[in-house]
Amino acid sequence: MSKVESARAIFKSYLAQDRNAADRLLADEFVFTSPQDDHIDKEYELKTGERHRNVELLTVRDDRITETQVFFGGRVR
Repeated sequence: MSKVESARAIFKSYLAQDRNAADRLLADEFVFTSPQDDHIDKEYELKTGERHRNVELLTVRDDRITETQVFFGGRVR
């Protein structure tokens, strides 16, 4: 799987809320970093309601996501 295919697959699993598919794509050492969260692990909680924009920078090694850096934007109306 190419790095682009890995990135597309992780977003597809997120949109489908398919935790098993996401887990197969995340490296054991995966970390998530944003201005509010510094190097947290694989735990996440899907929120419904308001929508926000952000940009995500993914690091892919050996077909698995090792890091996601998120830069938050504003609220989408």
